[in-house]
Amino acid sequence: MSLAAAIEAGETNRRSRRPMARDAIACLSLANVSFLRVWTETLAFRKSDALFAEMVPDPRDYIATMIDVVVLAGVFFLIVSACRRYLSFRAYRVARIGFLGFLVFPLAAIRGALARLYPILKSPLLQFVGLRTLVIAVPLCLVLLWFVWKYQPLVAKLSVAAAIATFPFCVLTFGEAVWNSVTYSPPRLEDRPLASRLPAGKANPRIVWMIFDEWDYRLTFTERARDLSMPAVDRFRSESIFATRAHSPSMATESSLPALLTGRAVRLLNPAPFQYSVEEPEEFRRTPWATVPTVFAAARRDGANTALIGWYLPYCSMLNSVLTDCGSWPLPVQANSTGETLGETVIGQMRSLFETDSFSIFGQSSALRHAIRNYSAYMEQARRVVQDEGIGFVFLHVPVPHAPHFYNRYSGRFDGRNNPIRGYLNSLALMDRTFGELRELMEKRGLWSNSAVLISADHPFRASAALDGKFDPRVPFLLKLPGQTTAATYGDRVNTIVSARLVLEILEGRIATTGDALAWLKQHGQDTEAAVPGS
Repeated sequence: MSLAAAIEAGETNRRSRRPMARDAIACLSLANVSFLRVWTETLAFRKSDALFAEMVPDPRDYIATMIDVVVLAGVFFLIVSACRRYLSFRAYRVARIGFLGFLVFPLAAIRGALARLYPILKSPLLQFVGLRTLVIAVPLCLVLLWFVWKYQPLVAKLSVAAAIATFPFCVLTFGEAVWNSVTYSPPRLEDRPLASRLPAGKANPRIVWMIFDEWDYRLTFTERARDLSMPAVDRFRSESIFATRAHSPSMATESSLPALLTGRAVRLLNPAPFQYSVEEPEEFRRTPWATVPTVFAAARRDGANTALIGWYLPYCSMLNSVLTDCGSWPLPVQANSTGETLGETVIGQMRSLFETDSFSIFGQSSALRHAIRNYSAYMEQARRVVQDEGIGFVFLHVPVPHAPHFYNRYSGRFDGRNNPIRGYLNSLALMDRTFGELRELMEKRGLWSNSAVLISADHPFRASAALDGKFDPRVPFLLKLPGQTTAATYGDRVNTIVSARLVLEILEGRIATTGDALAWLKQHGQDTEAAVPGS
């Protein structure tokens, strides 16, 4: 080979390596941005994430994300290289349009990351924008597709340039992930044993208090769907005190539940992972959670063994010292539904590119399947405590009818696809089924008639306007006293923040009849502060 030929061959190789290196950088950057939501949940971890999702990122999460980014980048690069080498010019134009379709991954990741700040960007977005907006958006999308086809060389160059420009973000995320993995120190969780079981726990009268999360008054009682049957609730209404104007302390679980359990208008805070305090909004005063009297501490002082089976809030870390029995499960989201091992997390994070908390091309999303597992585990614990006659005070914070909606009321199976809005009606049916099952167990054990049973909600269905254009702030509030078999209606306003004091009045024997309960509600039902007595 002559010197000129060798120089020309070398220049050709260098030119061929340039687009190859450019493609590799662009593919790695594009893959990295595609995992922006995952990076946000791990590298931008917030203290509140540990409160509700009970998730603290560890090296497994960081390593899994880096593996997924490299694998996805490799797939992108192989596709691009094959298209460059084997396709004709016309076929390459079509393939280039297809490659631009990969931009859906980073765009979806950006939406997922921004949804942490702007909830409207979450899965129910189309439910809220409405059909009219969707009809307008379709022609705009067609125009955009035409523009991309018409000017695809320009669009492709701009897309590659943007991907290369974000390559420093790849260096930053990998660098921080490696640093966090090397310097990882697990949170120091104190051993939090439960309270000892009282040998002769007071069980008469026995109290079972159930809070069904996001249970809506209007959609259950006044404007129930014609094809929705709720026999267990209807039966209970026919033999209990039924309040027609009950309102919860808050529209948010993290403030409503602490208010219900303490009788004080407070909201739960998480100043550090697994350390809790409450804030009184009007006074902006923060108090360590452990120092706030709760209904469980008061019930235990009265000689009752106590049990709490809940979800969403980390009850077993917050209230362990005053609970004889406890079980709690976090809110199922993508971040805590990817898997338990490194291999499962690698697959789970890659799968998360093709789904959201609600929707998945695989059928049920990972978060939805997580919710099903949590519900099954929850019910196993709930069944056990409601049948335990040695537990005098049982509190159940039930995860239905709150989303995610996995129940199909027509099939009676957990094969729902989690329609964020219409699926609520299915979850109402599951709520009724849940209550009916727990009641049946208590009846079989001979505990139902001698127990006081209070069922209510922490807040109504907040998205009900998206379902039928209406919203009602009321929540259900039904109370059956021991031995009660006839119905009574209470029509005055009730702030359910008084529930803890009401429960204690029953437990201590000061409310024993329907008349006693109605008179007490008449006197205290509108109290906005009904704090539980301190130690």
